[in-house]
Amino acid sequence: MNEVDGRFSVFMGDQAQLSVRNMRGQVLKFKIKGSKVHVKMKYKNKEAGIKNVILSYRSKVETIDYPFEYKVTRSGDHYIIDAQIDMSVLSLEELFWDVFAVTEKNGEEVRVSAYWSRWQRLKLLLMNYQCDVDKEHIIFPYSTITCTKWHLLIVQDQNMMDLM
Repeated sequence: MNEVDGRFSVFMGDQAQLSVRNMRGQVLKFKIKGSKVHVKMKYKNKEAGIKNVILSYRSKVETIDYPFEYKVTRSGDHYIIDAQIDMSVLSLEELFWDVFAVTEKNGEEVRVSAYWSRWQRLKLLLMNYQCDVDKEHIIFPYSTITCTKWHLLIVQDQNMMDLM
């Protein structure tokens, strides 16, 4: 039985994938100003604390991770993470990036996603949350109807019209 939505489901994957299957965080607040991205997230307090907050390039070929500056506080049975990163000082590849909190489960390092609420997803569709990375690239958070995780998309300004 799925704890999140109460449906019966079958999962097939390795131990690391199983460890993060039911672990999730929540985006409490986010702000993009200039080249800085600021996010506040909440994670249920499990066995281990938060080891890092990273911006990770989504690629099967290469691994690129950049750490956020962050601080963690505890509130009841949750960790509250206040994190920020200056995108202008990073060497970024185009397209898909993800934001993860890094923790440990069953002795393995796991990356846990934070999720947008319905209201936040609606705001993403209606508002302009664009961030200028450099003179050629922009970055913005996005969400799809089926995927509510915290993702970032980096494109060249001229390629933006191709995505619309």
